[in-house]
Amino acid sequence: MMRKIAILIAVASVCSILAYALGYETGKRHEAIKKTDPEAWKSSIYADRPIVQDAIRRWAQKNNVSPQRAMEGRLIVWMNFPDRACVSLSLHPGSVGGVPVYCYAGDISGAVYKQTTRLIEEYSDVE
Repeated sequence: MMRKIAILIAVASVCSILAYALGYETGKRHEAIKKTDPEAWKSSIYADRPIVQDAIRRWAQKNNVSPQRAMEGRLIVWMNFPDRACVSLSLHPGSVGGVPVYCYAGDISGAVYKQTTRLIEEYSDVE
């Protein structure tokens, strides 16, 4: 009988240690997300491209906030297609909200592909 109680206590101790460690690691990840630089998007290699600036302006205008505020907690994702380029203003992991996507026409004249700022598709009805 005493042996069974000792085994139960040992199992309960191991389970509580594992639960504590799991909770601690989860908390550390959430803390890291909270400390993400709200202006990290400015360091993207795409941040200065005209269509990215246009997408940020459109998203800010839709939400009636400044571009800096509109981009808090967001990252720039650039997607190239044969006839267009799309910009997605994605969320940092752990953030809540929608992800707008703006697509701009590409001008194919001969063998040269030139990016234009002509919006051809908009998926911003996400929040």
